[in-house]
Parts: sequence; structure tokens; C-alpha cells
Amino acid sequence: MPPAGGIAAPVLTALKGPVSGKPAHCIDSATYIEMACDSSNCHIFFTTDGTRPNPEQRKVNGREVTFKYRAPFCLKPGKRVVKAVAMHRVTRQLSAVTTRTYHCEDIHGWNETDDCYDDCSVTTDSTAWDSDLEDGLRTRKGASGGGSRRRAWDKAAPPKPAEPSPLDELGIPPDQGFAAVNHSGTQINLYGGGPPGAGTGGGGFGGPAGGLMGWEVRTPNNVNFRGGFAPQVQQQQPQPALPAPDQGVTPQQLNLIAAQLSQRMDETRQSTLQDIRRLVEDKKKQQPSQPPQQPVSADPACLPVSKGDGDFKKQLQHVYAHLLQYARSDGDFQAAVGGPKFGKVISAELDESTDSYLLTVQIGKPGYKKPLSEPKVQPPPKPKQPPAKKAPTPPPPRRRNPTPPPNHKMETEVKQTSHEKADAIKLKAPEEQPPKPVDEAYFQQEEYVQEGTLKPYDSFNANADAEQLRKAMKGLGTNEESIINVLGHRTVSQRQEIVRAFKMKYGKDLKADLDSELSGNFNKICQNLCLGAAEYDAMELRAAMKGLGTDEDCLIEVICTRTQAQVQEVKKIYHNMYNRDLEEDVMSETSGHFKRILVSLLTGARPEGSSFDPVQAKKDAQALQEAGIGKWGTDESKFNEILCGNNNAHLRAVFAEYESLTGKTLEDSLKSEMSGDLLKAMLTLIRCVQNKPAYFAKALQKSMKGLGTDDRTLLRIIISRCEVDMVQIKDAFQKEFGQSLAQWIKDDTSGDYCKILLALIGEN
Repeated sequence: MPPAGGIAAPVLTALKGPVSGKPAHCIDSATYIEMACDSSNCHIFFTTDGTRPNPEQRKVNGREVTFKYRAPFCLKPGKRVVKAVAMHRVTRQLSAVTTRTYHCEDIHGWNETDDCYDDCSVTTDSTAWDSDLEDGLRTRKGASGGGSRRRAWDKAAPPKPAEPSPLDELGIPPDQGFAAVNHSGTQINLYGGGPPGAGTGGGGFGGPAGGLMGWEVRTPNNVNFRGGFAPQVQQQQPQPALPAPDQGVTPQQLNLIAAQLSQRMDETRQSTLQDIRRLVEDKKKQQPSQPPQQPVSADPACLPVSKGDGDFKKQLQHVYAHLLQYARSDGDFQAAVGGPKFGKVISAELDESTDSYLLTVQIGKPGYKKPLSEPKVQPPPKPKQPPAKKAPTPPPPRRRNPTPPPNHKMETEVKQTSHEKADAIKLKAPEEQPPKPVDEAYFQQEEYVQEGTLKPYDSFNANADAEQLRKAMKGLGTNEESIINVLGHRTVSQRQEIVRAFKMKYGKDLKADLDSELSGNFNKICQNLCLGAAEYDAMELRAAMKGLGTDEDCLIEVICTRTQAQVQEVKKIYHNMYNRDLEEDVMSETSGHFKRILVSLLTGARPEGSSFDPVQAKKDAQALQEAGIGKWGTDESKFNEILCGNNNAHLRAVFAEYESLTGKTLEDSLKSEMSGDLLKAMLTLIRCVQNKPAYFAKALQKSMKGLGTDDRTLLRIIISRCEVDMVQIKDAFQKEFGQSLAQWIKDDTSGDYCKILLALIGEN
């Protein structure tokens, strides 16, 4: 059985009767080989030289090797290995190869090497062969005087003179293993006539005594093929009696059996193509006409984010796919939409909000007729009254200091640590903290005083800026100064509007145009400035984990320095951009306690606030002392629990208690207890809790220190902090290293790359 959907292998059948004492694979040159396949709509291809059939390349070196089966055929004398394969006419799928080995004997005399009979006695009279130069026929030499080879079981039968074989008359060269195919590749119809010796006079094909219709075909190599077809047999011919079992079966009797089989097969195949068409037409008339079936279209792919490349058809297909998914999950919506009959779309509007799009579609209701307009009755005019004075708008209430829980204190100031030369951060008073925006997690004011160097442009016009960028890149050359004036002096929200306006006006992607016009680090920073804040962090995290190796420093900087709201925003954007889960990627790329501390921060469960419990802070300091320097080995889980499970005010109190308890800072203790990426992550948490601007100042100095520049870290810090606290970072850099950040950038970078960096940090 073929596998499901496969093609059945061809079946090869030798059309001969059983002969006592003769193996089934031994045939003679007058035996027909029939091929059939159980699978419909298939062609059969075969070879006779033992090679695998190749329907796609039937000729090798100008010689046809693979033949197409059309009718039963005969093999030439000798050992023949027939291999056949079936191929579907439409799908071109191939079946398994069927192999049969036949020992074909000449009907005039047996082959020189008769290796298919092991126990038969064969005379050893020498027999020679010579070739007929006229038609390429093989004849027996010494037919009258020489000894003839015969089978042992044919001794009882009287010898008969050798008759000319129709296979020899065809003149097929010895390189072809069967006799029913001419040199042009078309097969002879073997159903119309009997085999040699089937005529009344024993004349064979084309013989005068057989009463057959002769034919002659001339091939390109000037070889004449001659043969004939027997007329339809009207009366049953007398058949000679079968010989006794001890006498065997003669070749003439086998030819008679094959002729009878061919006649029966011909009688069962008399239906013509016109008869089949007539039957099909009658069948169609009897069946009732059915309406044509509408093709079933598959649902479009439901992608998480559409490409948004200006193709409105793909955008509508994206909305349609998500509507189908939403309807399958919401039974009420599915029932509400499936009931009414909808008309055509009357209007459609698309509105954009901060976090989503609103698509409003108005659909007509079939059968509803709009009533005729009636004259509107004007209401009587109301008496004019003096305008009422507007009450003055009360000022917004100032946020009061939230009441701390019992036994908690409010943190009012942060002390300077011994590891930093920069001034300590200044905490904001609770009433000075503005309300946090809902969807701008990256620009929420943190607990300390913050001020960015890149501020919103007063005369901002997205269309004008998009046109200026287009002019800067159009034609020969590029105006880099114009690009710096736009991208280096617009906030991230303004740059996002410019990107959208550029695509709407010119139908092109701004990032792609910049990439084609710019190069080097200047191209990289312009590409990154076209991204949103969360998109930039998500792209950096993906680049840090993609491919061989992992950039642990990037993971530590982004995950350990962002607020909990920013971490949640990055996780959402990361999934939308790459259809991957950030936590799962981090877990697959890291290991050990380093993986645990990153996953703990990614959960977003770290509390925030400015109150702390002094008693609990002292207990946590003692627990850290016992987990570190107070025992053999280090309990990293306790450090992870305390550092990732408390707010900054509580941790600063713990650090102070730990220093008074042990006489050394927690940072010094960690350096003696841990190492590697885990130590870097722990130190980053501690330094950001104590003074985040000082941490970024040291990271910037490290990226430019020594030979070469870590441009990726330099870009990431300046782009992500220029709108948040770059003023405080510049002050910390000046006090930590005695030089300004601008001077370091000038010494380490050059050209347009240096100019746009200075523009972002407020140094024109």
C-alpha cells in the first residue's frame, strides 16, 4: 500500500501461461510484458537496462533510455532488468520503483548463457552466430549441419525448422531491451494482431499466409520497420490440443496463448472516446443542475503588528483578521454582529490617541427610507439676558504629603557617599512632584530633582520639519547641518510626529531615507533618534541577546536603571516588535543568580515611595551582614530579596545601617563577596539608588576612556537621558573627573557625529 496521498507502484505482468519445470522469470522473446498502476491519472515510465527511470530526462547522450509505457511489449533475448515507475500527470509525483529481472530466450533457439535453468541438461553443441548486414538480423550458423541446442523437456517434440521472428524483422539494435518500441519513441499497437505464428498459414506478421495487413515505417536512421495487424477474427480458429505434461510447451503454443489473451483484451477495450463523452453528457442531463459553489477563502494571518507601509489593503486585512479573532473570543459581540443585515459603508473615520487608534465605521441599514425633510419650526427668541460673570477658576490643589504607614518615616534628604565626588541627589518635596502622566512612563519625574538638556521646540511644525529633511536628502549630496538642526533639537514625541508626517507627505520611511544617505556613527544616531524611547530600549535589549554571545552590560544598564513603569512599557513594546517574551529571552541567555536578579526586576513588583521603616531597615542590614561577611560563603538570594523588594528610601536607610554596623560600605563588602556579571548588577542597583546621575556620569566616562570608544553605550545613555536628567549628569561628570562632558565628547568624536551629540546635551 502506498502512503496516504502517494502513488501506487506499477505492477509488471508477463502474459504467459505456467510451464512445468520452468521458473516464472524465464520468458521468451514473444512474451508480452504488461504494466498497470492502481493510481488513476498516472503515466508509467520504464527502462530495460537496469537503470532507474527518469521521466524528466528520458534521453542520455542523444539516446532514449527511459521509455513511456503505452501498450504491452516484448523483450529482446538475454537477461533484462526492467525498472518501472509511475508519475502523476498533474502533480508530477513519483511512485516507488518496481524492478523485475527476466531471462528472455529467443524463440528460434536458446541463448548462449542459459543461466536460469540449473537442473536442465543442455547439449553442448557449439553454435555460432553471424550478423545479417542488410537488416541487422541474427541468424543461426550451420542450421542444417551443426548441432542444435534444445531443452531437455523438448526432446519428445519433433524438431521444427526455425521461423523468422517478428522481433528480428523489426531490426531493433542490440542496445534496446524490448521490441515493441521504435526509434522515435512510439509504441506499436499490439492489441490488433496476434503474435508470430498465430495466422492460419503460420506466416506470422506480414506473412502472405497469415492474411495480415502489412505496414512499414522508415526511421531517421533509414531502418525499415515492417509488420502487420490481423483483421478482426470472425470465427473461432481451431486450437491444437495441449501437449502432455511430459512434453512441455513449445514456443508456438505460447504464441497462440498470447494471441488469445490479446484478442480478449482488445474486445474489452472497444469503447471509443466518443462513446465515453456521450455517456458523460447523458449523466449530466440526468443530474439536477446545482448552483456553483463559492470558493472558501482562508482567514488572513493575524499578525500582532501591521507593517504600516502605506498599503491600505493590508491595513484593512489586519483589522479584519483581529475582528475575527475578537468575535471568536466574545460571544456577545459575535451574536450582535451575526444577526442584522448590513448595507454599504456610509462613512469611516480614524482617530489617534496616545495609546490606541479609534476606527469608527458607519454602515447603512437595508430597507430604511429617510423621511422627507419637514420645515423646521424656529423656536421663539428668548429674551436677552446680561452675560453672567464667570467664576474664577480655582488653582489646582497642591499635592499634600501622603500619610506614611505607622512606624514609618518620610525621607527628606540623601547623604553623599564616600565613593562619589558628585553632590548627593536632591529629593523633591511631595507637593512639588507633578502628577504622573498616564502613558508617558519614560518621562515621569522620579524622586530627585531632574532637568533635561533637550526640551520641546517652541515653533514646532511636523510638516515643515519633514519638508526640511526631504530637501536635505534630495538630489546630489546631503545637507547634514540641516538634519542636525531638526533631529538634534526636537524631543522624542516631536520626532515621532515628524516620522509620521514624512511618510504621509512622501510615502517613504524616514529611517530608510536616512540610511541610504548617511553612514557611520552619524547614521546610527539618526536612526535611533527616529525611534520612541521604549522602542529604543527594546531594540537594544534584542540586539544584546540576538546571535552568538550576550551583551550583559547592556542588559544590566537598561533593566537595572529603569523605573518599574518603564520596565513594564519595555516588555510590552518588546513583545509587539518581535513577538517574543522579554523575560523568557533573558532567562534563556543568562544563568545563575545573575538571571534571578534580572528576572526579579522584570516582574515589575518592586515598590516605590519615599517612606521607610527604621526598625525593618536595621533588621535588613543585619540580614545582609549575616548573608555576606558574617558567614562562610555568600547567600546571594538574601541580597536579591532585599535589593529587589524594597523602595529606594528603604534601601538608603539599609545602606546607612549596614555601614554603621560593619564599619564598611555595602559596595565594598560586595566586591569581596561576589564577582562577574552578578557583582556588576548588584553595584548598578546600589549606585542608582544612591545617586543615579553619578552612575551615568561614570558610565559615560568609561565608554570614552582609553583607546577607542564604546559608541553603542555612549549613544544609548545620551539619547535616553537627554530629556530626563542630563543637566544633573553633566554636573556630576564635572565634579567626578574635573572636565566637562562636552570636552570629552569633542576629544573622542569628530565631524557631524560630534555635532549632534553636543546638540543633544545642550552644547551648541
